[in-house]
Amino acid sequence: MYFGLFVVKLIECLTLFYGPGSTGASGGTVNSSSEDSSLSKGSTTAQFAYDGSGSDFEIMLEDNGVISICRLATFEPEPISDLEFGSSPVIQTVILKSEWLQDAFDEIDSSGDIIMFSISNSSPILKVMSLGLNGSTEIKYLNNDKLLDSFECIEEQESRFKLSLVMKCKSALNLSEKTKISINKNGFLLLQFKISHDTSSSFVSFVIAPQALE
Repeated sequence: MYFGLFVVKLIECLTLFYGPGSTGASGGTVNSSSEDSSLSKGSTTAQFAYDGSGSDFEIMLEDNGVISICRLATFEPEPISDLEFGSSPVIQTVILKSEWLQDAFDEIDSSGDIIMFSISNSSPILKVMSLGLNGSTEIKYLNNDKLLDSFECIEEQESRFKLSLVMKCKSALNLSEKTKISINKNGFLLLQFKISHDTSSSFVSFVIAPQALE
């Protein structure tokens, strides 16, 4: 997305004097030279300068003695998170009937920013907490066969996630019969929803990166 915007701005700079598809003052068309990284368009020339990572991409246009300098900001992208959930051991898993999680999501204040999942070996097995502008919400799930199908907790920890990301799974949750909540050693959350059809079932999965503590 950023690269596409950069190209658009670059073209706008290069067509500053004549506009796209035009000819130069002397009737010339766009010519390129790989030797000096410059463009010639009639009597207009363009020179590029880039000092390396993090610096501006600079374009100097000269047309009949008139010089214009355009600078396009660049940035270093953050490293892409490893979203391969299976690359780290799973330390917490809960499988429950989706209707119970639907009720919890309906109670959560959507104006909040953070949602937390806490899975434990002692009751309550699962806690879902949210922090919103109107206060906090906490829903607890006891070790009850009517609530939980199964659970496993190798290591207890409280995991925080961006609420707006978790809420994107709500449509799949509302269609599902059962939900599997898993958290791996790196703190990534896997939400997997079982959606039953007439003769078969399908699964919809979401992998969500943890929210860094400030």
